[in-house]
Amino acid sequence: MSLPVSTYPTEAFARTSSITGTTASSSCKCIVFRMDDIQDYWLNSAQVAVMNLFLSKNQSLSLGSIMHIVGNDSEIVDKVKEGFHKGLFELDLHGWDHINYTQLNENQQ
Repeated sequence: MSLPVSTYPTEAFARTSSITGTTASSSCKCIVFRMDDIQDYWLNSAQVAVMNLFLSKNQSLSLGSIMHIVGNDSEIVDKVKEGFHKGLFELDLHGWDHINYTQLNENQQ
């Protein structure tokens, strides 16, 4: 198994004004690190190892949590809280659950 970690150059988030038509760009050559699928009792050692790496380097990390299955595993919750309280972890919603809606009929959806 692998733990998904995505990087997004900030240029991917450039915005074009609907009023002026100009595009705002940043002179920063920054990278946003995002780790998706944060959840209870799943690859705990890998999830914690990645979070510990970012904490040890004093680097920010965006965590995408699956809200239906996070909050009861004290190892994960405590590590997320630690990074959040240090101002290093940005908490993001990665959805309620991982459901493949293409496999469900209209009524099931």
